[in-house]
Amino acid sequence: MMAAVDGFDGEVVFEPSEEICSRARNRIRGETEKQQILQEMKGKENITVPANIKEFTSEQPDTSGAILQCIPNIADTADI
Repeated sequence: MMAAVDGFDGEVVFEPSEEICSRARNRIRGETEKQQILQEMKGKENITVPANIKEFTSEQPDTSGAILQCIPNIADTADI
């Protein structure tokens, strides 16, 4: 017997259709990508950018940013 378990929504579907399996695979893929992004951000310096700067380019580096020492509780890319 096959089952699809969704821990986010608290649902279990026994003998799921191909559509449900496809949605589950896509959600797993998306969550894996989010975790990879968060791992890449770990240990990087936290620098603020002034609100009046519209775009940061390597030709015109912004040296007015402040370095912050913080340890945020990031659980999801939506928290960034």
